[in-house]
Amino acid sequence: MVPHRGEPRTVTYAGPLWSAVERGYTLWETTGRPGWDRLGVTLTATRQTVWLDAPISPRAWCIHPSGSRRQSTSD
Repeated sequence: MVPHRGEPRTVTYAGPLWSAVERGYTLWETTGRPGWDRLGVTLTATRQTVWLDAPISPRAWCIHPSGSRRQSTSD
């Protein structure tokens, strides 16, 4: 991973957290590095959804309460 100033860093980790960070970073890169103003979250009693540009769009991901993540729509 290369941080903001371009200086490489080594990351040591255990468990699934860093893999989720890497997936999120890759998705952010492949969607054109969208700004915060393009991101949103919708919460209901049964569902939590993170989305890009609009709540109902090809870029919406369901976040399950158990902590697992599943992409709800295709890229």
